[in-house]
Order: sequence, then structure tokens, then C-alpha cells
Amino acid sequence: MLDRASFDRLTTGSGRGFLLAAGVLEVVGLVWMRRLVAGVVR
Repeated sequence: MLDRASFDRLTTGSGRGFLLAAGVLEVVGLVWMRRLVAGVVR
């Protein structure tokens, strides 16, 4: 269950920016970990 007021903060204004930043950081972390593991496996 999600509080409607909290969800509204994520979908308006700066909340969208925070969601976008979180997505970008997830992708950067994924790429970083893949490169790290690829270096160890070789």
C-alpha cells in the first residue's frame, strides 16, 4: 500500500527529477559492476 500524498510528490515537480536521477544512477551502477566483474573473470 502506498500513501497517495507520497506518491503524488514523486510524480510532480522535482519528484520526476529525483526519479530520473535514480534511474540514471541505477544504469551507471549496472555498467560499473559489469565492467568490474568482466575484469576479474579474464
